[in-house]
Amino acid sequence: MSRSCELRILCFGASITAGFHHFGFQHHPYAARLKARLQSALPSHTVTIDVDGLSGDLVIGGEYFSRLKPHFNTSTPGKYDWLVFQGGGNDLRLEEEPVAIFGEMEKLWQLGLQGGAKVVALTVTDTDDQRLSTKERYNQLNRTIMNHQQENFFVADVSSRIPYAEMPKEMRKNIWDDGLHFKPAGDSNHANLKRSAITPLGEIIFYSYRVPGSTISVHMAIEDTHPIHRSAMGRTILSTKQSLQQRLETSGNNWLDSKDDPYEVDDKRSGLCMIGMKSLPAGGDDRTRLTYQCVFDVLQALWDVLYFKRRSYEAAFEIHNGTNRVGTGKVVVGNVPIALQRPGGG
Repeated sequence: MSRSCELRILCFGASITAGFHHFGFQHHPYAARLKARLQSALPSHTVTIDVDGLSGDLVIGGEYFSRLKPHFNTSTPGKYDWLVFQGGGNDLRLEEEPVAIFGEMEKLWQLGLQGGAKVVALTVTDTDDQRLSTKERYNQLNRTIMNHQQENFFVADVSSRIPYAEMPKEMRKNIWDDGLHFKPAGDSNHANLKRSAITPLGEIIFYSYRVPGSTISVHMAIEDTHPIHRSAMGRTILSTKQSLQQRLETSGNNWLDSKDDPYEVDDKRSGLCMIGMKSLPAGGDDRTRLTYQCVFDVLQALWDVLYFKRRSYEAAFEIHNGTNRVGTGKVVVGNVPIALQRPGGG
C-alpha cells in the first residue's frame, strides 16, 4: 500500500491518554475507539495509532519533552501524520500558572510540527473540581489553547463538549470514573471529538440549556452525523407551540393527558421531522410528570438550541423541572412515532 494511503497517528499525553480508570488497575485508551472510527470512515487507508500516555506526568518539570522528542527524531521525518496532544491538567492541579504551562506546550507542539506532523491540541478536560478559582485557571489555559493559530495546528475542545457540572447525573455516571478520569464509555466520546478534528465526520455534542424565564432545563446529546431538514424542524416546533399556546390560554396548565403522553408531533408537510417527549414513570409522584407548559418550554429550548443556532441534527434529551428530572425525549428524522422505533434508533 502506498504511503499516501496510510494514516499514522501518535496520541500523546498523561493519564487521560493512557486510558487510566478503576484506580489504575485498568486502562482503556481512547486510541482504540479512535482507530476503529477512523478506519470505518477511511476504508481505503491503513490506520496506525501509537499511544504514549504517562499517568501523572507534567508539562512543566516532567517527562513530556524527553518522551515526545524521540518520536520526532529529525533523522526520521514524517513518521507520523498527526500528533494528538493533551497535557496541562496535572500542572493546573499543582497550581502552575496557565501562561507558563502554555509556553511549554508551544515547545512540545513545535517538536511535532518540525517532525512533519499536523498537531491536534486538546483542551484540558473538565473535572469534578468546580471551585471558581479552579474553573478560572482551567478556562484561562483552554482559551489560550483555542486562540492559538499556526499552520498545520488544530484544536479539539473536549472540555466544553464533555462538561462535568452541566451533564445530568445519570449520564455523568456513565462517563466519569472518579471525577477526573473517564470510564470506557467516556473514552469513546473523547475519541469522537478527536476524530472530528482529523476527518470531516461528526461527534456527539452534549449541551445543557435553561429556558429563559422558566424552571425548565433541557440536557441534550446532539448527534451531528444525523442531520434533520432545518425548515421541517422549524415548522414542527412553531406549529406545535402555536397549538399549545392556544390550549394554555383556554384551559390553563395541567398534567399531560394520558392520550398526550408520550407527546409526539411531526411535520405534516414533509414528514422529515418528528419530536417526541414523555414523562418518567410516575410511581405516585407528580413531580416526575410533564405539564403542557413544560412541553411548550422544551419546544422553546429546541428552537433556541437546534434551530436558531443551526444545530439541526437528531438529538436525545432529558427534561428537568428545577431539581426534578421529569421526562425524556427525542428529535429524529421522519414521521414514525418514536415509541414504535427500534431501541436506540434515531
